[in-house]
Amino acid sequence: MLTVAKSSRRKFLALISLIFTPCEALFAKKIDTVSNGTEIFHLVCNHFIPASDTGPGAKDVELGHQLMSIYVQTSYGRTLFKNIVTGLGEQFLALSHDEQIKRLEEQLEGGKLSEQLSSLLTHCAHAYYSNPQSWPSIGYRTPQPQGYADYASHCGDTKTKMTNS
Repeated sequence: MLTVAKSSRRKFLALISLIFTPCEALFAKKIDTVSNGTEIFHLVCNHFIPASDTGPGAKDVELGHQLMSIYVQTSYGRTLFKNIVTGLGEQFLALSHDEQIKRLEEQLEGGKLSEQLSSLLTHCAHAYYSNPQSWPSIGYRTPQPQGYADYASHCGDTKTKMTNS
């Protein structure tokens, strides 16, 4: 039986970490190739699903972060992000709120970004309404019927709570 001394194990692990750290940096997928691209992306998501009296908006549930973490994993997502951000451009940030909304509506109605913004709008809606924090905005109320898990009340908990009716 081969035994490895603790110091040898530490040296081995240190060597492996030195090798893999630069490799991760080489193969890391960068999604934000445009200056302020992330800010533009989050702003578009926030315009698509604004906060209301009945529920939180995209910003409140960190929808932009959630979608970006998904988009970075696929070439389709990275391309979609890049096309939207470059198509809107950095001047989009300088526009007033109403002008930004008008520009998005024009693009959705037949502009060159119509297809990409429609896809993003669909992804925003799916991600938003699958988040339990948004459920009050559609009239979902607890408690659940007897025997069903109440997911809305323990969104961050590790234990499943059962309701008593």
